Amino acid sequence: KQAQETLRESEDRYRDLVENSQDLICTHDLQGNFLSVNPAAAKLLGYDRSTILKMNVRDILVPDVRDQFSSYLDTIRRDGVAKGLMLVQTAAGERRILEYNNTLRTEGVASPIVRAINRDITERRRAEQALRESEERYRTLVETSPDAIALFDLNLNVIMVNRPALTLYGYERQEEVIGKSILGYLVPEEQARAREDIRKVLETGSIGPVEYTLLKKDGIRFPAELKASSILDRQKKPSAILCVSRDITERKRAEGEKAILQEQLRQSQKIEAIGRLA
Repeated sequence: KQAQETLRESEDRYRDLVENSQDLICTHDLQGNFLSVNPAAAKLLGYDRSTILKMNVRDILVPDVRDQFSSYLDTIRRDGVAKGLMLVQTAAGERRILEYNNTLRTEGVASPIVRAINRDITERRRAEQALRESEERYRTLVETSPDAIALFDLNLNVIMVNRPALTLYGYERQEEVIGKSILGYLVPEEQARAREDIRKVLETGSIGPVEYTLLKKDGIRFPAELKASSILDRQKKPSAILCVSRDITERKRAEGEKAILQEQLRQSQKIEAIGRLA
């Protein structure tokens, strides 16, 4: 009687665990016929439990993948375990992705039973897909940008650069610049100012546009306009700095030519005024 009471208590605990689990827990035989389902499984699938117990696992699969169910049964018979993803269709026609971890029980039962624990990962997969698409969009944006874009850590070492940045600085491969200090691409006399600007970026979140004289791979100097902003981690603390730079050599040349023309005009007007005065 003590053993029976202990067994009942144990069964009650496990039943409570199964009935209140957020995971989808069920059992089925080696033909795929449902033997039991917990409330979470019934709720997700949109059927009442009595209806599910008259169904086969194949019935809840999306029609496109039902032909793969035989392979799953072969695996569970051969190995005693099966793990993977299952694409199911609810009573309302909604498709959900389940991650399953199933085991075969043969001891102490009249016929083999498959114990299935499933987790609905649909939203997680959608979020992952949305993240991949977002990353792809930003990757395309970065690579097709006409400006040079570089990402560097708080130690000022380069993490990433886009193709225009390599072209601007005269490099062929990212491996030539990854891990190197960004200060090496500044003329020595402006490195102290750069450190101060980086401190401002970390304090305020962004800076720019500011002008610097940069160095190409072959040592040639050129003027550039830079904008920088901090990248925050999940704790909203700066983890990296994004820098966008643009070669303004032509703009500087045009500004110089304009200044010369303006000075010539002023000299001409001055001479003309002296002539009128005379």
